[in-house]
Amino acid sequence: MLALLAIQLEKPVIRQRNHQNNILKDFKEGFTYAYELLPIRSILLLIALFSFMGMPYLRIMPVFAVEILHGDSSTLGYLTGASGLGALCGGIYLSYRKTARGLEKIIAIAPAIFGIALITFSLSKSFWFSLITFPVIGCSYILEYSSSNAVLQTISDDEKRGLIMSLYNMSVMVIIPFGNLFIGGLVSITDVKTALIFGALCCVTGSIMFYKQLPKIESLLHQIYIKQEIILE
Repeated sequence: MLALLAIQLEKPVIRQRNHQNNILKDFKEGFTYAYELLPIRSILLLIALFSFMGMPYLRIMPVFAVEILHGDSSTLGYLTGASGLGALCGGIYLSYRKTARGLEKIIAIAPAIFGIALITFSLSKSFWFSLITFPVIGCSYILEYSSSNAVLQTISDDEKRGLIMSLYNMSVMVIIPFGNLFIGGLVSITDVKTALIFGALCCVTGSIMFYKQLPKIESLLHQIYIKQEIILE
């Protein structure tokens, strides 16, 4: 709340709300807007894949801690703490950036780093080696989510920003439970290592697909940033 109170707007804009707007119509317009703009569409799809295939790792960590690393609740606590430390470092790094310019590269690379670190962890039988990989996992996922959030809010039109952030939150909060269900079912069919590696490989694949579109995405973002006077033409 203190951070929100500290925000100073140079020119507060008061918009007239149309109370006759239909919620379904607004969502349809939001989906259409997100689909037609390549950077927004690509980021939302990557975030949805990341949430569905990558983030369920948190739900199967207790199995790793006990069955693979032969530990207990304290083992899980150390791993979770190491992930939180990495996330803190990623957040501090992003806090020093003044604009969203260049974050698209982080969005492209972070899922690949996350996936590689997760695969490395899944193949490890050493607690200390696993502990080293977890800050990388935590840092990469906070970079992915926060960078995507920043870019989406920056490039969205003012009247569409709320709808785009709704789609972003759906791609995170709504998708993760379904991902937990899917990965949990995969664990019951195969084993915990196979399920974790499969999810990590999907994240790496998504990262590669996004990276292939990066030149076109950067070109479109460059035009938007010029229009918003974030960079000079």
